[in-house]
Amino acid sequence: MLASLVVAFLPFAQQARPPVALSSDSDPLGVQLASDEELSVALWASGASNVLRLASSDGRALAWSAPLTVKSSTSDDFIAARAIEVDGDDAVAVWTDDRNYKPSFWPIVALTAFARRYDPATHALGPELVLATGSPPELTTVQGVAVDVARVGAALHVHVALAIQVWSFHGSQAYDRILLFTSLDGAASFLPPITVNTGTPVHPGGVAIAALGDTVHVAWIDSRDATPQIYYQRSSDAGASIDFASDRQLTSGAHKLGFAMDAQGSTLAFAFTEHIPDFTFRGLSALVSLDAGATFGPVNAPPNLNPLGDIPDNPTLEIAPSGASVLVAWDMLSAGVRQAMLSRSTDGGLSWTPPGQLSQGAGRYPSLAVSEPGRTRVVAAWQDQGIARTRVSLDEGATWSSEVPLSAGPMYAYARPNLAWNERYQNAIAGWASASAPHTTWVGGLRPQRVAPVGFTPGSSQVGAQCAGFDDGNAVAFVLASLAPGSFELPFGDGRELGLTADALFVTTLGSAAHGSFAAVLDASGSGATPGLGVLALPAGLSLELVGLSVDLGTLSFGDISDVVHVQL
Repeated sequence: MLASLVVAFLPFAQQARPPVALSSDSDPLGVQLASDEELSVALWASGASNVLRLASSDGRALAWSAPLTVKSSTSDDFIAARAIEVDGDDAVAVWTDDRNYKPSFWPIVALTAFARRYDPATHALGPELVLATGSPPELTTVQGVAVDVARVGAALHVHVALAIQVWSFHGSQAYDRILLFTSLDGAASFLPPITVNTGTPVHPGGVAIAALGDTVHVAWIDSRDATPQIYYQRSSDAGASIDFASDRQLTSGAHKLGFAMDAQGSTLAFAFTEHIPDFTFRGLSALVSLDAGATFGPVNAPPNLNPLGDIPDNPTLEIAPSGASVLVAWDMLSAGVRQAMLSRSTDGGLSWTPPGQLSQGAGRYPSLAVSEPGRTRVVAAWQDQGIARTRVSLDEGATWSSEVPLSAGPMYAYARPNLAWNERYQNAIAGWASASAPHTTWVGGLRPQRVAPVGFTPGSSQVGAQCAGFDDGNAVAFVLASLAPGSFELPFGDGRELGLTADALFVTTLGSAAHGSFAAVLDASGSGATPGLGVLALPAGLSLELVGLSVDLGTLSFGDISDVVHVQL
């Protein structure tokens, strides 16, 4: 029996902001996103999958730069995988392509990994760096690639894990390896790789990486045990060496199909799907370590799944900001309907909540994003028959908003709507590609904190606003307005952008908010409403922009900022 997620009471419905088109010629898999501080970066491939492009924005992800070409179309090199990571004002793109493929070596398809740094200050790319494996590139296939970054002091460490297959000149498989590449200078250069596996991997597949300070977690699937299983290794010295004398085999039994991994503090968690060939069985399970991978708890599954009837797929996983909750999302075919599901553990993976439906209708390819420690926000996205949708939780997944559409038109049916989180603006950024070729790359999203106009109708002489989701601990939210969108940076050393114009209406609403007549007193959930504000009769055709801003009046500091809301009378 499938359960519905607990829906939090909200004084008014959430709304996503209008998406922005980045390109009218992309491949259908959509856009990879990353965001931190005042930098958001989007990475996507062209429709022919032989050109890689990058665009940047600030933490609001509203206006985007002209695209830069990360990898050009000097040949028909096919881009097989790509990823982007951001930390502060540093961004690193990693990808694989088949430029070293030799037709005479068929059926060997060579795939080589590359990295390139992006500098937002100059809107320029650094040199293309080959992640050289030490084996002949025309005989090397990168089967899996994963990248993560960690700030250690002032230095940006970049870690890239590769699962490679190396072939002989006769077309037979020579050996497989899991390699870890490390840069200690923000991808200006990479050290020679270390071999992560100690055993002999066979047909390695998906690989995952998570970096926290000097600790780097690497996991992958291979078939050395006759069936595909998940293996794990760790480095505690920033990729200089591995910790365990032998690979840690984390799973056994049924074939592992795919997995997701996340790390937060000392919590390391996995979710995976599995099946038994020639037998109608498909399962989803998870396991958690509370000591940074030194030991693991038992493999457990969310309750009430029917392994003989339900078919789970496409798992994703995030550890909540506090580290106390682990959230797993997946899609599942049950009774002929595929739905996006979610389960949560608050005891280190020993037990899980019954699966709840993220999607109120059909749903597949879910994504999750979480805020950083200190806040308790989780955002989920998925697609419902081609429409990207989202829900928001303000309490680490215990309760959720109702679902909200992100895309106005259909997206490609076999891809995730990808998510990124910007902590500075408390902003969820989502990306996807349109359904039909030539595919358009779209970026949209929402902020959990929001404001809704009240009484803004032609002829009205009293207006107000409702606020919700301002759960940063401040007691008051100002509601500010201007006649047009624009630029206004918050003072007192804050520096964030409101998105309003400092016109006469802005000055008037600021004064009214400061005196309490256009400010909302917030309850414990961050919700409240302004008193009615008397105005001259509003003329038809008037348009203006509203923003909510939480304020600590005692310290003259600012908290959450809402998206700009357009009001048209």
